[in-house]
Amino acid sequence: MKRYFSHYGRYLLAALILSLVFCYPYLLKDFVGIEHDTFFHLSRITGMAERIAAGDWFPCIYPYKNHGFGYASPMFYNDLFMIIPALLYNAGCSLAFCYKFVIFSATFFSAYAMCCLIDRTSGKAGIAILISAAYLFANYRITDVYVRSAVGETMAFVFYPVLLSGLYEVLDQKKADHWPLVTIGLTGLLCCHNLSFLFGVVLFLVFFCIDLNRISKDQFISLCKAVLIAFLVTAWFTLPMIEQLSSNTFILNYYGASSDLSSGAMPLWKFFANQTIFGYGSNNLEKDRQMLLNIGCFLTFAPLTWFLVPSEEQKQQRFIKSCLILGYVMMLLPGDWIPWGSLAALRILQFPWRLEGLAMVLLTVPAAAGISHLAKKSWLPVLLCAAVTAEGVWHLTPAMNRTFGITSSSTYSDITEGRLTDPYYSATYMRVELAGGDYLPLNSPDFRGYSTAIKNNDGTDTDIAYTKDGTALSFSIEESQTGKTYLLPLTWYKGYQVYHISSDGTKQKVTTFPSSQSIVSFYAEEAGNYICVYEHTGVQTFSRILSLASIAVLAVFRKKIR
Repeated sequence: MKRYFSHYGRYLLAALILSLVFCYPYLLKDFVGIEHDTFFHLSRITGMAERIAAGDWFPCIYPYKNHGFGYASPMFYNDLFMIIPALLYNAGCSLAFCYKFVIFSATFFSAYAMCCLIDRTSGKAGIAILISAAYLFANYRITDVYVRSAVGETMAFVFYPVLLSGLYEVLDQKKADHWPLVTIGLTGLLCCHNLSFLFGVVLFLVFFCIDLNRISKDQFISLCKAVLIAFLVTAWFTLPMIEQLSSNTFILNYYGASSDLSSGAMPLWKFFANQTIFGYGSNNLEKDRQMLLNIGCFLTFAPLTWFLVPSEEQKQQRFIKSCLILGYVMMLLPGDWIPWGSLAALRILQFPWRLEGLAMVLLTVPAAAGISHLAKKSWLPVLLCAAVTAEGVWHLTPAMNRTFGITSSSTYSDITEGRLTDPYYSATYMRVELAGGDYLPLNSPDFRGYSTAIKNNDGTDTDIAYTKDGTALSFSIEESQTGKTYLLPLTWYKGYQVYHISSDGTKQKVTTFPSSQSIVSFYAEEAGNYICVYEHTGVQTFSRILSLASIAVLAVFRKKIR
């Protein structure tokens, strides 16, 4: 441990200092600006906090979201890294503090992970810290944090460098036993952001194909091992998500099929504009309303210094060359010179400019190699780091002027009860909790006028009283109310089950199904007490056992597996 800190302690300190600088708008002001997706991520924190308080650490449903109809975002958007901020919230920390904690933590670990990656490829601490600063203060990442509030993607920037570190060690340095870095990278990406994970898989496959003719048996086996273990330890999330996606059609399916990629393509000026704009990604708006998502001047041009490296050294830097070429390809692909409007198969990206995030990660490696060759004086990286950081501070100053947000005295009820803004604002669901409502069934009703009463099959309210405890809804049906189909105030997700409770307390399953508007429904044949609960499906139970067993095997046989 002492040896570890003697080498990496400087990177931990650098990451801490850079993170404090990057987060200064949050640290100097008791304020969190409400930006594109801030409400949604605050909702994730409170949703996880409520479930943990109820003893459910890995929830499938947040039962009190969307006016009590429930929302299954944990089955589609992994909330594993929301556990710690949720615990802080339950311990009495303000919602604003918990959100700041998430951003600061993601920034700190992103900086440290990048330092470790560049330490591997260049071996120079000064260069590693410089590149880490450029990584944190890239325009794309600043916009992600302060304009888009893209928390999932911000967290993913922790694990891209880990994945690249693993690929570098296994493929370039031929250290097959370093495959756990690949596993951690892929697993971490999936636990942060699904699309970032998909990008990580693409990176893995591209680098694998590039070195295919040079891969030894040991390297091949180690990479297969890395992928297999990443799959096994994340099966508890991936398999149930696939099950849910195949069980219904969700709003995200509509967005994925209808998004206009061409509106998010980047005109040439956007690649070089150098400021922070609190706007939107569409290129159909006025320039002063279009947010900027380029990778910044430093990471745009610094990688070109790699061409000054002697050709003999370049031949030995295949991995760095691959990062250079792939990075510039990713940087240029979002341009409006690509016919994005015709590339329907790529609508899963949502916005072409997402590829700039990949470019930002990849181009750090050749930038480090080139500057390392040029930096004969130790003061040069220090000077460049100071310049990059100072420019970043300037880019962050607009965040200090935001006026719409929350403070440490703000409560979650301020958000849901409309004291900040209309909780629905132009949506048919509670937008402050569901954002784009991606994980609602596509045929869901307009929740603004849809009462929370138990309804008859024709949609009229009944006077049937009920109590709700988490995902459990309890009520009674009288004899005069039997022989009818009822709609419960719950959004349908596979796993909901209604039971009839007999006089001796035994429970009997009642056929449960979605209504035409994807509301939980059942047919009441008998009078008596009923309860509707969300139960783990067979796939959910199997996948959790699979992941737990895999983690246990890894823990017991970790030395033999390596």
